[in-house]
Amino acid sequence: MSFNSSMYSRKMGFASFVIPASNVASLPAAGAVVTNINLPRGAAVLVDKAGKRLAAMPTTGVAKFAYSHGSTKPLIFTQLFDVTKLVLTKQKFISDAEQVTTLGYQGSGSANLPVINSSNFGIYIRQEQDDYVYGGNASMAIHMQGQFNTSASSSAREFALRAADAIFESVNNWVSETSNSKPSYARIKVITDGTVGAAIAGGAIVSNGSKTIVMNTGVGTIVAGDTISIGSTTDAYSVVSVSGLTITLGEKFRGPNAAAETVNEITTVGGLYGIQFTGINNEFDPYLFSNYSKNSFSVIIQKEGVPVVITNSTTQPKFGVGTYETVVMEEKAFMENNTDATLTTFIPNKPVELLADPTKNYSILDIKWTDQVDADTPLGTLGRTFGNVRFMLELTGASVAASTVGDALAETVLGTAYATGDL
Repeated sequence: MSFNSSMYSRKMGFASFVIPASNVASLPAAGAVVTNINLPRGAAVLVDKAGKRLAAMPTTGVAKFAYSHGSTKPLIFTQLFDVTKLVLTKQKFISDAEQVTTLGYQGSGSANLPVINSSNFGIYIRQEQDDYVYGGNASMAIHMQGQFNTSASSSAREFALRAADAIFESVNNWVSETSNSKPSYARIKVITDGTVGAAIAGGAIVSNGSKTIVMNTGVGTIVAGDTISIGSTTDAYSVVSVSGLTITLGEKFRGPNAAAETVNEITTVGGLYGIQFTGINNEFDPYLFSNYSKNSFSVIIQKEGVPVVITNSTTQPKFGVGTYETVVMEEKAFMENNTDATLTTFIPNKPVELLADPTKNYSILDIKWTDQVDADTPLGTLGRTFGNVRFMLELTGASVAASTVGDALAETVLGTAYATGDL
């Protein structure tokens, strides 16, 4: 990293910049000298050796990028590079994926949960977070457990409902939260091959951890002994009793609080049941945490200490490309490793001012170079310059369908000669 004598700019060869879509509406005109006053915060543009904005990437010669952190901060310039030696790598946004583990019925096929009468069981979840950590090491593994038993005339339905209820609170409260307003570690649901009927008009008022739900307009044909589905994920529950608009469940409601949650009667009760565990995206605050992790886990059911053999499947979690968590961690690392105090704004509990938006997704544009050019040294001599700049281009939507915005931002960075449709 090198510095020039100007108090209004600095140069570097390795950097990661977030480009917000809303911050590039007003850019300096082509040919104008770019300053920290006319270049909006979070905007990056291509400039010539003199710092004048280029409308398009030249076919020969040298250029550099200018990036702004606001009018009170110095501009950041990359080193000069030979425009014929650039290597561009582009990555579209790809969403994260959470782990999904299913025991018994898989949503299709004939696999089922066991039918074992009059027995005691333990269900255990072992957190294996160390395998899926972005940006550092995770803490020690955590174990969650619950116990349940089966009746003298058990069934796969009973096994599924009691096992899910047994592990629910342990999984839901694995962190020190005082409220059960939402699942905390993994979402648990019971799936079946039964036929799900039409949704009951008005839905229900539901509370996480409660065994009662209150229908808003009517209960339809639901009676005690039925199996119903609650929530858009078609999670199965047993009905103990119905009184007016109040339905008492055999199990605690496992979903988040809602005022009009979907309720369906399972009109044809299936004989196949499964328990499905879906990891929940960890809450993440870049000002508090040094890494971002996915919930990775294994699920075991034991009878008197001996594992019960159950058909199971697992889809492992994965990190996406251009998600808020990965983008903000990269931005934070660049900012915190920057020793120029004027580059950051210090406020309580927030040592750096970050541009990444937790409601946005990003496409990635990497630009690398290594060549011998006039490196703009104080003596103006030739020297070898190399660098890697990553631009994280904000999308206005939550999917690749909005990626034309990323492409438009790439044009503001690289100039109008940039090929559209790539981001």
